Amino acid sequence: YNTYLNANFPANYEMMVNVPIVTFMQSAFQGATGIVKLTVKGNTAGNIVNVSGAFRINTLEILDLTEFNATFGNSNLCCYNNAKLREIKGVIDLTNATNIEKMLDVCAALEEVRFKQSSIFLSISFSRSSKLSSESVQSIIDGLATVETAQTLTLHKNIVLTDEQKATINEKGWTLAQ
Repeated sequence: YNTYLNANFPANYEMMVNVPIVTFMQSAFQGATGIVKLTVKGNTAGNIVNVSGAFRINTLEILDLTEFNATFGNSNLCCYNNAKLREIKGVIDLTNATNIEKMLDVCAALEEVRFKQSSIFLSISFSRSSKLSSESVQSIIDGLATVETAQTLTLHKNIVLTDEQKATINEKGWTLAQ
């Protein structure tokens, strides 16, 4: 919690953090500067982790979660307003998410992101992410769980979906907004 809040790192800094046991990373790196690549490893117990505001780093380009064994809980503002973030490595599991509002909102450079299949139960927005790869868009759609109460998937207006993708979104009980 707030471990590196507003910390200043050297320009183009690459950081690796190993957190063997963790449940709470809220605002851990929020406002830090200089970090262009952050690798988070650990959580060997597979705990649900609060990552609210955890990776809000304006200089961040790559977030590597490949070896971070975590299901995200509260993910509100997790990477919000990371203008340079272009890639999130690893698979994000939102099965136990309690809040994903603005999780990846205002990430204009985001190209690559992957989600665990059928793990997204709450409305999610990529309204300013016009550069998402077709693989990322498909992973988002595959990540949508079938819901009883309609949720909204918001994609940038320039993201082109196939009729099949639109039908899949609709069949899962989601509303598409662009």
